Amino acid sequence: MENNKQFIEWWYKNGDKGKEHFSVFYINNMNEQSLFFVDFIIRFKNGVIGLFDAKTKRSDSEAPNKHNALIKYIEDEMRTDPNLKIIGGITIPETAGNNVGFRYCPNRISDTSDLTGWEYFNPAAINNSKP
Repeated sequence: MENNKQFIEWWYKNGDKGKEHFSVFYINNMNEQSLFFVDFIIRFKNGVIGLFDAKTKRSDSEAPNKHNALIKYIEDEMRTDPNLKIIGGITIPETAGNNVGFRYCPNRISDTSDLTGWEYFNPAAINNSKP
């Protein structure tokens, strides 16, 4: 975040429990309702809100359920307020040579091992997009 502060108005490291932190309901692998607490809430300078959770490939068997619930939450919020622009999802690090970048998917997923169609987390590009 600090490396991209020129594009970010503020960011918040979310907690992982408690009603004072942001969470989304999801149905877990046991078919029970659970809470998903994203790792980071980011407000970009153009007004876009980012809701992201860092994982690695196949590190969390619940990741697709959490991600898909977050995507549904984002869709519902933007349907309720068409002026609102929210992006987010599970982020996965990807190494290319000596560079590590993070990718996220704006669509529903079935696993976290295939990153085909996932976008790169690029604060400059996100900030330059129209909210």
